[in-house]
Amino acid sequence: YFEEDNRTDFADVFTIVLPTGPLPLVLEDRVLDNTSEAWAVYTQWDWKVTDRLTATLGARYTDETEEIEYTPNANPRITAPASQRISTANIQAAGIPTEQSASIVTPRAALKFQFTEDLMAFASATRGFKSGGWNARATAGPNGPAQIQPFSEEKVWSYEVGFRSEWFDRRLRANLTGFYFEAEDFQLPSAFVNPNGSITFITQNFAALENQGVELELVAAPIDNLNLFATIGIQDPEFKDLDPSIAAQQQRCRAGLAAGNAALIAANCGLGIIDPAGEIAEPVRAPDTYVVGANYTFQLTPTLALTPSFTIKNTSDHSIGTSGTPISLVESNTRWDAGLLLEGIDQGWTLALNCTNCSDTNVRTSVLAELPYYLDPRMWSVTFRMRF
Repeated sequence: YFEEDNRTDFADVFTIVLPTGPLPLVLEDRVLDNTSEAWAVYTQWDWKVTDRLTATLGARYTDETEEIEYTPNANPRITAPASQRISTANIQAAGIPTEQSASIVTPRAALKFQFTEDLMAFASATRGFKSGGWNARATAGPNGPAQIQPFSEEKVWSYEVGFRSEWFDRRLRANLTGFYFEAEDFQLPSAFVNPNGSITFITQNFAALENQGVELELVAAPIDNLNLFATIGIQDPEFKDLDPSIAAQQQRCRAGLAAGNAALIAANCGLGIIDPAGEIAEPVRAPDTYVVGANYTFQLTPTLALTPSFTIKNTSDHSIGTSGTPISLVESNTRWDAGLLLEGIDQGWTLALNCTNCSDTNVRTSVLAELPYYLDPRMWSVTFRMRF
């Protein structure tokens, strides 16, 4: 059982600089109260079909309710009439529910076959979901209350097959996994048409997301004290079952590009999940990844060991912004980390010198309002630990 109550008192304040000095402009000032209540039951059963084959069946039933309530704060700098303020009554008058409920069963089924002590294969199918909510940050104005749009829960079916194995007297570990999932009612930002015909980009259930790929993990100890490892992850995501509003926005974008209409381009291209060229943007944060590394332990004395290590990471081209604008496109990049660990085995202490992003690679990690955020530059750290 879960219950949560939140209260947020917040305002949207901007400053206009006039010849006479700065003039604060308040677009909205309100209190948001939101509550969540949920209960669930879960069961899972493992059945040893044979000595080598195990079947797993499980299911979870979840029932949850969420509510929102807005109370405007008195603020003389807000010029919008009372009917355009963000309040519970105005939201309900715009036809938007202030309560959402969801009841959902999320099952799981899996098979595991143990060929030998060192080789196992598996397959599984699992359903999950992500709770719905509202677009909570609308401001006062003719379209304000109507922009507190709800979005429903996101549901996903996920499938995996693979094997886990060890070879050569456990000198080599090889694990391979193939996966496929489809998220229904995927929560993503795209165009919402306001009552007056203007467009706002908010989170809605505008599409399904499909992804598939493989992951390979290799760990080897060819000689004593030496460890080598490598991981590879390849994936291919794609939006499916697009809402008609996305197709309409795409058409407007392409029409604007064909006619050279700057206003039409600005209102429809490079926004939501339509990229600047009028195509459906690539889903975010879904690169192929490659990692290799090694460490070797030098036994300096019977009680003192020194272990140098390094890791090289490569990430393929990918996007960190839903609309695929140039600032959100990240080119393939390679970076590396390194470390040196000195260990007093009997005394229980370690002294570590580590370097992260030693190559000082400049990588964008996120974008907010077309402003980029970057991976930390080269960083050094020294850490001492003592076990008592």
